[in-house]
Amino acid sequence: MSRKPEIQIEGLFNASENYGYSPEQWAAVVRDLDAELKIDVATTIAFVEPWGDRKPVSRPLGDAVQELAGYYGALARLEDHRLTPKQQAVKAKQILTKLKVSYVGELADLIPELERRKQRYDKLAATHNGRRDNPVRTHTRFWLELMKIWRALNGARRQHKHLRAFLFICSKPIFPKATTEPTLTSFIERYFPQTNT
Repeated sequence: MSRKPEIQIEGLFNASENYGYSPEQWAAVVRDLDAELKIDVATTIAFVEPWGDRKPVSRPLGDAVQELAGYYGALARLEDHRLTPKQQAVKAKQILTKLKVSYVGELADLIPELERRKQRYDKLAATHNGRRDNPVRTHTRFWLELMKIWRALNGARRQHKHLRAFLFICSKPIFPKATTEPTLTSFIERYFPQTNT
C-alpha cells in the first residue's frame, strides 16, 4: 500500500508563497471560531513554537494558529510521505549529483544542506523498520500543536466535545483531504482520550 502525499502540489514549489490560510480562509476560520465556539482570536495565549527554542511566548491566538498553519502547510508540500528513508537517501543523492555537475556556482549554498540531509536519510534507512517506524504525518503533527493551543484555551470552561470542532475549523483549509469527522474522531480518541462529555 503506497502512501499518498497529504497535499497535492500544483506547479513548482515556490518558497516565497504563503502556504497558510488565504485571506478568505482566515476570515472563515475567525468567523467559525467565534460563531461556533465563542473563541476570540485576539485572546492572548502562551504559545510554544515547534520550530523555536521550546520556550512559551505570549501571542494572540490568531497569530499562533496562522503561524502553525503556514509552517505545517509548507512542511506538507516539502515532505514526501510516500518515500521510505532509503528512497529519500537515493533521491537526495540524485539531486546532489545533478547540482554538483550543473549549477555549482549558483546553488553552492544548497549542496552542504543536501549532503547533511542525505546523511540523515542514510542513517534513518540503516535503522528503519517499516512496520514499527510509522511516520507521524504532517497533519497529525499540526493537530497535536493545535491541541496544545486548545489546552491553553480550555481551562475548565471548554468541553472536550468542542475539540473536534476546533480542529476541524482550523485545519480543513490547510489539510482538506485529511480533515474529516472520522479521522478527527480517531485522532482525538488516540491522543486525547477522555470520557464523552
